[in-house]
Amino acid sequence: MTELGLSNADLVKASTEQLTFKMVQKARKGKPLTPNVRNKIIAALKTLGVTVPGSKGTGRSSCDSLDIISGGLV
Repeated sequence: MTELGLSNADLVKASTEQLTFKMVQKARKGKPLTPNVRNKIIAALKTLGVTVPGSKGTGRSSCDSLDIISGGLV
């Protein structure tokens, strides 16, 4: 997210669901996330036009798809 120039506020504003700053910060730190929070973050990233590898249109995502948050791009 840092490499993309996205802040926590960008994700919270882009989210159509109830996504909080606390949820985004946990993801940035690499803490374990519930599937619900993971899906909310992925949906917010997709709203911003970020391609999330490993996520499918079914609403479910693999743990690998959050490498963009907790790993490589934070």
